[in-house]
Amino acid sequence: MAMKVWWVILDAEQDRGEPGCYEFWERTFRVWIEHLGPGRFVITTQVLSPHESPFPIHSLEPFIQRYLDQIRRGEVRPTRSIVWF
Repeated sequence: MAMKVWWVILDAEQDRGEPGCYEFWERTFRVWIEHLGPGRFVITTQVLSPHESPFPIHSLEPFIQRYLDQIRRGEVRPTRSIVWF
């Protein structure tokens, strides 16, 4: 099981998404995107089983870009709110 974390900053003016936690599940990997505010994201990816996955963890970028685009256009809602400790 491989994991990777990214800190991403995009154009805040084009971000119409709602801050919160977004979860995306595919058959062989998961992506969690924390939308911290306009244009700011923390992304965590997890390949569920490297032996079963056709995707090396570095090849998930097209999926992540699609998910970010959906969030920034306001097409999806957060799964849950961000909890700050």
